[in-house]
Amino acid sequence: AVCYPFFTRDEQGEFTISPDDIHYGERLHAVLDEYGVAIVTDILDDNGDGEGDASSSRSAFEGHFAADWISAIDDRRGVAYRREEYQKGLERFRASGHHIADAPSSLVSSLIGTKGRLSGRGLPHGKFAWKSRLHTRVREVFAILHGTELLATGLDNPFFSPLVDGEVQSENREWLHVDQNTNTGLEWKCYQGVLYVWGADEESSTTVLWPKSHRDEVYGRIVRDKYAKHRGENSWGQLVELSKLLGEDGCDLHRRAVQGARRVRIPPGSLLLWDSRTVHQGWQSGPRLAMPICWEPRARRDDDALNRKLWLCAAGLPSSHSSTEGRVHGMSAFKKRPKDLEGEERHVPLKATIVPWCVRPDMEMQWMELQDDLWSRGKNAKENADMFGGGDERGKVERILRAEVLDCL
Repeated sequence: AVCYPFFTRDEQGEFTISPDDIHYGERLHAVLDEYGVAIVTDILDDNGDGEGDASSSRSAFEGHFAADWISAIDDRRGVAYRREEYQKGLERFRASGHHIADAPSSLVSSLIGTKGRLSGRGLPHGKFAWKSRLHTRVREVFAILHGTELLATGLDNPFFSPLVDGEVQSENREWLHVDQNTNTGLEWKCYQGVLYVWGADEESSTTVLWPKSHRDEVYGRIVRDKYAKHRGENSWGQLVELSKLLGEDGCDLHRRAVQGARRVRIPPGSLLLWDSRTVHQGWQSGPRLAMPICWEPRARRDDDALNRKLWLCAAGLPSSHSSTEGRVHGMSAFKKRPKDLEGEERHVPLKATIVPWCVRPDMEMQWMELQDDLWSRGKNAKENADMFGGGDERGKVERILRAEVLDCL
């Protein structure tokens, strides 16, 4: 286990940018080139001040998230569940305007996956996830970085850790890594982002980064390591953990990374960005509501990746961060078709999946009719996604998706 210090205010100020900066675009490029990390503030508006676009307020995004949660509850089930206690908690939740700080703890524990990621029940394709991806200011950032508006998005998991006392951690497991391994053949620049609806401070879950590690004096040494080269022999070998590097040089890099990495304080409503070559990891401790987002030029994405992403939209499952690769996320790749969850002593009764927001409202019945076929080819999510796309099956999925979603896959 390890404890990473925070960036000082001055250090963090070097890579924090406001969209109101007169030289915003130039500075965004310059900061990411220099540091491999940037914080773009004021993507989402303050709550309830009567100014700005209400649909871009943090409270609106909290509402999207709460609505996704409510739609995952299966009120038909739960005979064994402590229904009276749950109903009282749910009433408080609704009375508070669905503020997720007031969500019943049993609902929280039922939905949260490992590391505070929501990979199941269709939540990677809920309204919160898609409104975050499609947000105009978010897309604008990636359009500036890539020099084109013809972009496609990744389909990653939402992040959520609740406002629960006593969960602040002084140490976390060390798993510093890079998400791009040029040994696989993918050498173009890729930028990852996380839209932080809630801010991150000393008592929050956040992101850990080693600034300037995307440069050749660090990253170049990482990908020249034997372990990275071995990983790069497979298309899925993008992630390289520094603790697994070989030889004295690998040990030195790992030691320097642990010493140089810092936790980030993030203003609420900001977009954290980093170069996929930058060394980083997540830090799990306390509350977080955030959405990982990665837009890349659409021209990079091939037809096989598009087929997988179409399958993921219809199945309600996440991809890894990369829009170009469209790989089924490792948290879901080897899982079988989800089932309804019966209510038990500690768990709320849940539907197998919500209706993904990316499905057109007038096509929900057709979406339901597709589910058996989506899971009919392989024994897990990865196999079914890899085999999807033949005959008319692609067209069937394309017809049920919202136009704005289909346009960005």
